[in-house]
Amino acid sequence: RLRGGGNRLSSCKASFEGCKKSKICYNSDIMHHNCNGVCMKRFGFTLAEVLITLGIIGIVAAMTMPVLIGNHQKNVTINRLKKVYTILNQAYKLSESENSDYIYWEKKNDIGATNFFNKYWKPYLNGPSVCTSYKECGYAEEFPWKTMKGDRKNSVGVVDNASDNRISFFLSDGTFVSMSGAIYVDINGPQKPNIYGKDFFVFTHTERGVMPGQYSSSEEFIKQRCSKSHNYDAATCSARLIMIDNWQMTDDYPW
Repeated sequence: RLRGGGNRLSSCKASFEGCKKSKICYNSDIMHHNCNGVCMKRFGFTLAEVLITLGIIGIVAAMTMPVLIGNHQKNVTINRLKKVYTILNQAYKLSESENSDYIYWEKKNDIGATNFFNKYWKPYLNGPSVCTSYKECGYAEEFPWKTMKGDRKNSVGVVDNASDNRISFFLSDGTFVSMSGAIYVDINGPQKPNIYGKDFFVFTHTERGVMPGQYSSSEEFIKQRCSKSHNYDAATCSARLIMIDNWQMTDDYPW
């Protein structure tokens, strides 16, 4: 007969006598005393049982951790993308409030990307840091961004040194932005993976504000062209697809 509770028997001799007379042992005594065959049952796990349990836990962890890590990375990507989208549109609206509507702004091709940026964007961003070469921008190569297939099809350079056509800079949180007609965004700067649709996204200037690439394309077209099942590099459609899906990466997103 087993009872939970205190440590009534304090020695092997007392344990033996107590068990012999009353056949009563306390759990704490059973773990530490040999009742000479009267109360021999012990509580615990064998080494084999512990190893089997740990093995099962390891298998379950191996199956679930990649999914959990992937979901976390997606959430981080979405939050950063949403943040830079908000920052750019806030700057756009502030600039419009002082420089009239976008349609009345001087054209970048007429005044150059540097003057355009300095007048219409720089005063309304929080301390942007301009860089003029891929090395100065912290990248290891001039064309760092790849498609999800691993190639550099239609890749853009970090900067455009051929003419005053594009301005590249960092926001205060480390997001890299390169502006011409299109707005190229690398949400974590030179850090990997530098892949379209994972940390590199395309936006554009419009009269409605900063919009994702292919913003005027239909939802059906975007979902078809920017999906796992389609042989497409997700260069310009990924931000648009995320916004269509209410700022989520669904199962068909080309991650």
